[in-house]
Amino acid sequence: MSSLVDLIFFSEKRKNLLIQLANGPMYIDEIKETLNVKACAVMPQIKKLKDMDIIVQKGNTYELSDIGEVIVEKNAPPYLSP
Repeated sequence: MSSLVDLIFFSEKRKNLLIQLANGPMYIDEIKETLNVKACAVMPQIKKLKDMDIIVQKGNTYELSDIGEVIVEKNAPPYLSP
């Protein structure tokens, strides 16, 4: 699992997205506003995280999967945890 964690937290965009989603489900517009990014910057990160089953899309919102919650809880630096 360490290579998966490295892949996730190697990217600042993915790491910041996961930290935000740890606070609860978010719409894409909320994600863009919170992270101060455009859709073209965050959508590839969302796709990668969805493909790895770290986040899930439910309707128009994105949220951490059960695996994503564990990964963020166990691996995010304490100062970044929600």
